[in-house]
Amino acid sequence: MQLADGWTYTAIRTPQELYMEMSEARKQIFAPPEIEMYDLEAEPDELHNLARSTDPAVEQGVRDLAARLARPPGCAGIDSRDARWGTAFCE
Repeated sequence: MQLADGWTYTAIRTPQELYMEMSEARKQIFAPPEIEMYDLEAEPDELHNLARSTDPAVEQGVRDLAARLARPPGCAGIDSRDARWGTAFCE
C-alpha cells in the first residue's frame, strides 16, 4: 500500500483486525517503527490505534499478526471470486 506521502506500508487484514507496518526504508528513519493495529469489530472506523497497547491480549494479537505478515505468501486471490490468480486465498 502506498500513501499520499509516498511511503509504503505492508498490511494484513482479517475480518476482525487490521495490522500495518511501515516499509523497510522508512524503518531506518523512524524509531520506534510505525505500526498500527485496529479492532475492526469493535471500532470499524479505525480511529484508535491499538498497536502500542499494554494489554497482554492486544500485545499477543500484534505479535501474531506481525508474524503472519512476515511469512512469505503461499497463494493469492480468493477462490471463485478472483480467478485470475488461479489459486485460493491462503487463510
